[in-house]
Amino acid sequence: MSSSTSSSTSKGYQFTLAGDTVTAVYEVEHGRAKLERMDSRDSWRVDGDQIIHTETAFGKVETHQYADANQDGLYQQVFELEVRTGANVRKLETYRFAQGDGVALTGGQAQAGDSIASVQELGRRGWQPERIGSADSFSVALVDGDALVLHTQLKKNGALAFEVFRDDDGDGLWSAIASGSSTGEFVTAAGQIDLVGMANAGCLSAADALIG
Repeated sequence: MSSSTSSSTSKGYQFTLAGDTVTAVYEVEHGRAKLERMDSRDSWRVDGDQIIHTETAFGKVETHQYADANQDGLYQQVFELEVRTGANVRKLETYRFAQGDGVALTGGQAQAGDSIASVQELGRRGWQPERIGSADSFSVALVDGDALVLHTQLKKNGALAFEVFRDDDGDGLWSAIASGSSTGEFVTAAGQIDLVGMANAGCLSAADALIG
């Protein structure tokens, strides 16, 4: 892949490769390519026809996947994910969920298919209700026996933004363990985030040590 500039006015990325190693990253905008800094703590790798960038920081691991769908040499980000590791517990966000009958949802009793009618977030002023809009969807999925709450929101550009929550001790307090967005990766034929597939691929493993 070339690191030369693109004649397209589209935004995107270009990569210089040496075999399966990414040696340079360029951000392209308005036909100009700007060399991006590659942090020594990050990893870049080729996975099939995609480029995967992993960033490790205090309390979180971020993953970005890039693909060149039309083979014009200009890559677009198709998936991004931030997973909390629990190292920085002060940054964890806490939520409560209630079903349609007002009963609190707990990690020990939640089952796949359970409905969620209301959401509250714990802030500096205590519990505050969160608005559930027409573009929002909440569902419960069972992954390796663990109940996870998945919140998805359809964006105007067609991307699916999502958040994942877990309640390990069954006290009804759910920690936000991951968030991200996708334009096709880990999305089912029905247009839903494939949380089970994401977990099976190891995408959420960084949160294993976190107690939600």
